[in-house]
Amino acid sequence: MTQGIFTRPNIANMKRHLNSRKVFDYDNTSQKQWESFAATGDTFVKNSPNLMMPKFTVTIKTLNKNWCCIRDGLKSAANDHLPNRMVTDTAKPFVPLNVLRWSKALRFLSSLLLALTHKKIHANNLLNLTSWFSFIEPKVDTIVDICVDLSMYPTDFDIKYSSGESVFTVKSFIVKLFQIVHVKYKEEHSQFADEQMKSFIQRQYSDLKENPKRMIDSILERKRRRIVLDKVLIQKPDGPELIIDPKELDEQINLHFQTTAKIAEAQPVLNDRWNKQYTPKSYVDKHWYDSVMAPIDEVEWMNTINSLPNGKASGVSKVSNEFLKHMGPEMRTATRKLCNLCLILNDIPGEWREGVIYPIPKPTEWNCNLANTRPITLLETLRKAFVKVITNRLTSIIAKRNILRGGNHAALPGGSTFAPLRIINAVLEDAVESDKEIWFLFQDLSKAYDRVRDHLSLTLDNIL
Repeated sequence: MTQGIFTRPNIANMKRHLNSRKVFDYDNTSQKQWESFAATGDTFVKNSPNLMMPKFTVTIKTLNKNWCCIRDGLKSAANDHLPNRMVTDTAKPFVPLNVLRWSKALRFLSSLLLALTHKKIHANNLLNLTSWFSFIEPKVDTIVDICVDLSMYPTDFDIKYSSGESVFTVKSFIVKLFQIVHVKYKEEHSQFADEQMKSFIQRQYSDLKENPKRMIDSILERKRRRIVLDKVLIQKPDGPELIIDPKELDEQINLHFQTTAKIAEAQPVLNDRWNKQYTPKSYVDKHWYDSVMAPIDEVEWMNTINSLPNGKASGVSKVSNEFLKHMGPEMRTATRKLCNLCLILNDIPGEWREGVIYPIPKPTEWNCNLANTRPITLLETLRKAFVKVITNRLTSIIAKRNILRGGNHAALPGGSTFAPLRIINAVLEDAVESDKEIWFLFQDLSKAYDRVRDHLSLTLDNIL
């Protein structure tokens, strides 16, 4: 089980250094750059006849082709005009170059002094002129560079002394140089620490108004927890097994997230009470929902796009909400036509069914156990915008027609959890005043959204 754990390279470190990703710097993107992005996207649409054809055969193939054109156009425009950089998840704190330069010089001089101890001088025969030259000559350029950075070059530094005394002369010089560099490093590091402290204080002031969550996390010293999937503990009939092979590791991780929420295939058997609850409501007219699948007009699409939040993770295509919110008129029309095609076909592009799963650690120890994680799935942003249009239409109809009745208090415009909380508080106060025992049952379903398939279909039949 432990074979190779201590001898093989760390898979997690290898992955972090090999896997890089492109990050767009939206905060430093100018209005002119966004305008160039929009213009390039519109040009791409005009040069793609399939996107602008008023009439074409409505098929799933057309749907997929149109999405690929839109995706490629947005990504191409972003790569050409938006500031970006390649990053790797090395989790190293930022240190300025001037501090790194003196830190590197200190490490070099320290290792050189360790090699020039009295014991190692005699052990390596450095008093011999030939041995001394072969030892010091490869290091001369680095020593000179450090001296140049310090704007100094002492006259007593000469490695070509004809006697063995040059070893001790150079060592004495290296000691002095180390002391000077150490002082310089402390000065630069202290200045950087002061600037960083001022920056953090200023950020905390601004977070009080703009980002209170980050301010609270900082005050409470909450750290962002992360896990490394370089090994996983699997429970097998003969006992737990630690998986470290990369291929088997990927298979076990995929298997876990595919089967973590076991959904019963058989239709649930309901008693009379629940059968009555799920019976279609007589007061619901199915024609109320006719407008849900109506074509999306320009105003509705524009309002939906503008309401998308910034700073959200993108899906497989890497098309972000920021891309969608800064589209030009031609690209915006193309995306709206694509969504209308989805309404006509009652289908979505094949790539919209793909997502990226990220396991987030629960507030327990990771212990290489996938059960101690909760996965989130990153979906395509344009798919989420399309779904938002349908959701807004449904919620508007359900709220306007008062379709959800009884114990439904949230998820609709004007809804609130205030009413049930007020009821609970009133019951608690009555129990206290009457000196009566009271019990409350709170139910938390594990992976609830993955287990509601059958009941969800019954619920939709009930109100639609």
